[in-house]
Amino acid sequence: MRGALEAQTSNCDPKGCMGIINSVARGAEAESIRTDVIARRASLQALLVERFEQARRDGDLPANVDPAG
Repeated sequence: MRGALEAQTSNCDPKGCMGIINSVARGAEAESIRTDVIARRASLQALLVERFEQARRDGDLPANVDPAG
């Protein structure tokens, strides 16, 4: 239990569900899991960038902010 708490509260490891999925997605037999996790992350990142671009257009973010990071 303490190890799980340390893992979730440290500054250097992935947190939450992605951390758990990542720990499971090891080895050749998990390639489909790894591919799915990568695709989902890219999709979610694209949605966030799109939303931040909209916020910039709406004036909710300064014009000099780069939504893509």
